[in-house]
Amino acid sequence: MKKKKQGYLFCVITKIPSEYEQGNWYDHVVEAKDIRLDFIRREDFVNFPEMFGIRMPVFEVGEILIVEPDYKREIGYPGRKPGKWNVDCEYFDTAEKAIKRAVEVMNPKTEAKP
Repeated sequence: MKKKKQGYLFCVITKIPSEYEQGNWYDHVVEAKDIRLDFIRREDFVNFPEMFGIRMPVFEVGEILIVEPDYKREIGYPGRKPGKWNVDCEYFDTAEKAIKRAVEVMNPKTEAKP
């Protein structure tokens, strides 16, 4: 039996697909009653949907996740696993290293200060 590693890692998302069809998207269902549109009155639309879907990105560049070391899955909700999606990521053993790398990937023309 394989021994589980102790602790956790910090995962930084370094690259996401630029194209809509290449992954990193999930379908999010929104209820129409949760949306406030000041310029539209609901009674003006006979066929206004009760619910509709929106495509949302799973990860953003520079996002830092705390993951468990064996399966590289995010600790807690929603438990995302970068390896399941079409994204590039790097793992670090300290939060400081992860933050430094996140700053670098979010601002590629700016070097992070030590």
